[in-house]
Amino acid sequence: MSTRKTTSKSAIQPVDPDAIRDLLGYLNFSQGTISPRFRATLNSLFRDPARANSPAVLRDYLIGELQRLSKSGDAACSDPTQAESVIRFTIDQFIPAYRSHHSDLLGHLSESDFYAPFLMARMFESVLSARAEVGDDRTSKVIESALKRLNHFVGYRPVAVLENDRRSEVYSSERFCPLPLYFGDVGAAAGPYEKIVNATIAFMQGLPEDLVGSSHFALERLAELSLDMRSHDHLHPVNKRTNYVFGEWDPDEIDTKGFYRRFVVRRLILDSLIDWIKRGDKPDDPERLYDASAVLAGTILMASAISGSGPQTYDSSVSL
Repeated sequence: MSTRKTTSKSAIQPVDPDAIRDLLGYLNFSQGTISPRFRATLNSLFRDPARANSPAVLRDYLIGELQRLSKSGDAACSDPTQAESVIRFTIDQFIPAYRSHHSDLLGHLSESDFYAPFLMARMFESVLSARAEVGDDRTSKVIESALKRLNHFVGYRPVAVLENDRRSEVYSSERFCPLPLYFGDVGAAAGPYEKIVNATIAFMQGLPEDLVGSSHFALERLAELSLDMRSHDHLHPVNKRTNYVFGEWDPDEIDTKGFYRRFVVRRLILDSLIDWIKRGDKPDDPERLYDASAVLAGTILMASAISGSGPQTYDSSVSL
C-alpha cells in the first residue's frame, strides 16, 4: 500500500528564525548527540509541501539559510563548512546509499518512503556521529559507519541453531531503521500518519490503568513509536508468534530501568486504517479517525501483551 505525503495549507506555520539558527548550529557543531529541539525544528520544516516532498528543496533551503546567517556574521554559522557538508552529504549521498543497501529488504518502497522528518533527523544524527568517528574526508567509511548506526532494528526473529549448536546471527542487511512516527519529547511526525498517531496517543491517555497495565504497556515509557516498513510475508516463520502482525516492543531498545522504550507497528495495519478513513463520506471524518485510533490502540495493547514490558516479563518457561 502507498500513502502519499500530504500537508494541508492550514498546517503550514512560519518557521521560528531562532529555531532555524539552532538547527543549523547543531549541524555545524554537533557530533550526533540526540537533540529534541533539532528534531522538532526539522519536523516543522516538513509542514511546507515543497520541502515535504523534495529532499532537494529541503537541501537548498537549509543551505540558503546557512549562507544567509554566515554572511550576517552569526557566530553559530560564521564557518559553515561542517553544516553545508553534512547537509549535502546526507541528502545527496547517504539517502541513496541507505536505499541501495536495502534494495532487497525495502525494495518495494518508493523513493518518497525514504524521506520523512524523523527519519531525516536520524540520518543527520548518524552522519554526524560517523564523521566524528572516522573523519569527514573518507566518504565510504562515513557511509559504512553511518549505516551501522542507523540500521538498529530487526525485531523478533526465530534464531536458527546449527548442528554444531551455534546460534546463527541475522545478516547485516536485515537490520534497518523503522520509520519514526512519534517521539515522546517531540510529538508526532508531520505527514500522512500524524493525525492517526495523535488521535491514538490521545485515546490511550484516556484508557483505565488496569487495562493498560495488564497489557504491559505504559504511555509514559513510550519514548518512540515507529513503523515497520518491511513488506508483509504471511508465510514467514515470525507470523507463528501470536499477534506478531500487530507490532512489538523493540527488544533491543531498553531504558535504564529495564523497560522497553520503542514500540514498532506494522505498516500493513496502519495503512489499512488510513485507507479505511479515506473511504468515508467526508474527508478526515472525525468519527472514522476516532474509530481507527481505537483500533490502533487495541492492536498496540495486544502486541504489547505478547512482548511484555521488558526482557524480565517472561522467562523461558513461557511459550509465546
